[in-house]
Amino acid sequence: MGRKGLFLLYLVYVLVVSADAADEHLNIWPMPKSVTYGSGNLYLSNYFELKTEGSKFADASGILKDAFLRTVDVIRSVHVIEVNTSKIDPSIVLKGIHIVVFSPSDELQHGIDESYELHIPAQGSPLYAHIEAQTVYGALHGLETFSQVCHYDISSRGILVHQVPWTIVDQPRFSYRGLLIDTSRHYQPVSMIKKVIDSMTYAKLNVLHWHIVDTQSFPLEIPSYPKLWDGSYSVSERYTFSDAADIVSYAKKRGINVLAEIDVPGHAQSWGVGYPSLWPSKDCREPLDVSNEFTFKLIDGILSDFSKIFKYKFVHLGGDEVNTNFSKIFKYKLVHLGGDEDIQMGRKGLFLLYLVYVLVVSADASDEHLNIWPMPKSVTYGSGNLHLSNYFELKTEGSKFADASGILKDAFLRTIDVIRSVHVIEVNTSKIDPSIVLKGIHIVVFSPSDELQHGINESYKLHIPAQGSPLYAHIEARTVYGALHGLETFSQVCHYDISSRGILVHQVPWTIVDQPRFSYRGLLIDTSRHYQPVSMIKKVIDSMTYAKLNVLHWHIVDTQSFPLEIPSYPKLWDGSYSVSKRYTFSDAADIVSYAKKRGINVLAEIDVPGHAQSWGVGYPSLWPSKDCREPLDVSNEFTFKLIDGILSDFSKIFKYKFVHLGGDEVNTSCWQTTPHVREWLRKHSLNGSEAYQYFVLRAQKIALSHGYDIINWEETFNNFGSKLSPKTIIHNWLGGGVAQKVVKAGLRCIVSNQDKWYLDHLNAFWQDFYSNEPLTNITDHKQQALVLGGEVCTWGEHVDASDIEQTIWPRAAAAAERLWTPYDKVAKDPEQVKDRLSYFRCLLNQRGVAASPLDGFGRSAPEEPGSCYKQ
Repeated sequence: MGRKGLFLLYLVYVLVVSADAADEHLNIWPMPKSVTYGSGNLYLSNYFELKTEGSKFADASGILKDAFLRTVDVIRSVHVIEVNTSKIDPSIVLKGIHIVVFSPSDELQHGIDESYELHIPAQGSPLYAHIEAQTVYGALHGLETFSQVCHYDISSRGILVHQVPWTIVDQPRFSYRGLLIDTSRHYQPVSMIKKVIDSMTYAKLNVLHWHIVDTQSFPLEIPSYPKLWDGSYSVSERYTFSDAADIVSYAKKRGINVLAEIDVPGHAQSWGVGYPSLWPSKDCREPLDVSNEFTFKLIDGILSDFSKIFKYKFVHLGGDEVNTNFSKIFKYKLVHLGGDEDIQMGRKGLFLLYLVYVLVVSADASDEHLNIWPMPKSVTYGSGNLHLSNYFELKTEGSKFADASGILKDAFLRTIDVIRSVHVIEVNTSKIDPSIVLKGIHIVVFSPSDELQHGINESYKLHIPAQGSPLYAHIEARTVYGALHGLETFSQVCHYDISSRGILVHQVPWTIVDQPRFSYRGLLIDTSRHYQPVSMIKKVIDSMTYAKLNVLHWHIVDTQSFPLEIPSYPKLWDGSYSVSKRYTFSDAADIVSYAKKRGINVLAEIDVPGHAQSWGVGYPSLWPSKDCREPLDVSNEFTFKLIDGILSDFSKIFKYKFVHLGGDEVNTSCWQTTPHVREWLRKHSLNGSEAYQYFVLRAQKIALSHGYDIINWEETFNNFGSKLSPKTIIHNWLGGGVAQKVVKAGLRCIVSNQDKWYLDHLNAFWQDFYSNEPLTNITDHKQQALVLGGEVCTWGEHVDASDIEQTIWPRAAAAAERLWTPYDKVAKDPEQVKDRLSYFRCLLNQRGVAASPLDGFGRSAPEEPGSCYKQ
């Protein structure tokens, strides 16, 4: 079975690469009505442009221009574009796209013409693609189809349009192509709804059916009846009327109608929280009271308000699952569920549901909890409130950091965007007393350097005064990376205020003095078992900053695939799953640069000599034999020459002082059964274990020659710890007790024990992540200093782009507080921080990070309807 498995793995390589290399398949979704195509190729110009001459659509609202920019961004975001198309023969460069829309109207309504024709010629001077459409919304579909015939070309390092000339004539079969989302059972942040809308455009869906309210909650503001959203789960799980208008506008710009639904008369219990007279009685809370004229007056008010923003010609009134006899419900329970006790439980359940409303709203209303994650070293705060100015600004007078690379400015802009993205800001702060308006933030950085390295000073001080003229928050930090942490903390004390419709800074004055407990606070991602798109790696990096993690451990390659380009040995990435599942060297440099701008080091790993079968796809001599494909061939000098080349290339982009050389799970038995390796072992008087030691130590010397300190998995220490370089850091993963032995031996250590800090272990609960103490049983202060910190690991056997965020969060955040917060401030009982961690999980969701509920196993879906803050 082992050999058969290896053969099948090899077959996967061949078939997938062949499919990519052939490149003759028609990969457009959904399939257009009519398609013809050729066999030529065109380059997409670096300066690809939009032309609209002859179009009757003036695009005053920017629908077409914005769609064009999104299209180009989607096409180019897959990899770094390196080609210079100005140096390519212009007869094979597509200069732009010419779009002609015959209708001047941007009205979006059911039954509009969504047809389009797309033509991409094979020749012309200059060369333009052409879209013709009756309406701008047909043109948007044409742009989506155009994006799907553009592909990154690994050879030229640019975008190619394959199979020209293209002629596509297309129109939808059905005028209604919908997707329902339900925001009553679980609140969906506005940012997440917009993400869903964006994704719908890729499949040419055109109706977002918004099931807004139901039994469980009423999250939408209805101006005519403002108490209706008292039935929301909490004040922070609501949509303002302006939010709804913003969602409709966002959808319209993407050619998507929004169908609003209120489900009456059933599925409406939440309505009565604000207006109890809608309930027939306390024991009968739905259907709505048919005998009460107020019921219909209120429905009329809702629909009147709907008509102001929901312009789709349809409205959904539900009408399903209506039980008009409450006594029949109890009769059903009596017959099917076991008698009077169940009837009593039914009433108790209704009471508990009501209690949830009360408790959640009360908790939000009190607003006295300290909801910062991770907990800072020192915090004092008051009870005042300040409004965040509409023109909130950054001041840096007195700072020694010139910010030539834009690290601080970009971080400031991201912070403001994150704070304001939760809801539409309606307040006009110029009309508020300036003595209670925070005008900006003044940041002073004492170091002029932007060097990011292990052990840099990440401390900061944040002060937000309660009074001043003008009023500014203040951050002081030794380095710009400490200032970035200060900005993150600042963002977490800013909250949308439902009353003023603006951002408030609660509990002023704030004084926070903060620094991390450990200098290494890591997260591992694995791109060998499953390729992670560059865009997803960047999303993970962004999310790390929210929890103040500072090392992305990139487990790049392994047995299954070698996705990274190594310029010195270009055939190595022949071991990737396919041509499209690769990272160029420039992609890697881009990821490192992106991370640095966010204060995150990237630790690169090659795991040798085991976990390296994919290396031999491009260089078969690295395999001891066809039947022995890992460990790498210890007897072949080329093996070490190639490792030297990899680390030489790494040193050009991975500037973190550490490199990870793996060294775990090495089975040397096939070395001893491969004739030429066995002969080499005999000649050098080595057994398998000694050859393993030889390999690791030689790889270490190579890494040291390139200026790196080495990280190895703990098996190297367990087998020959005394022989390792003094510059070795041991990465503990197998279990407890190893860190004690490592630091006692005078070596440094990183803790990732798999029973507590492996995120792919879905039965490891957040409480375990929080409670795992890196310094367990290490009492000597000098030895404690040798524990650099810890890392949570997202091994990729069952993790790809579809579930990586849910696998990481919120459990990684639990470990993040353990690694950041002083030991005496960390809760001894994890349950003491559950509410605060739950709040942070909901904050991640608001920021577009798909963080799972706290309750249940890792990566679990919510078990039942309910508030984000109670899961």
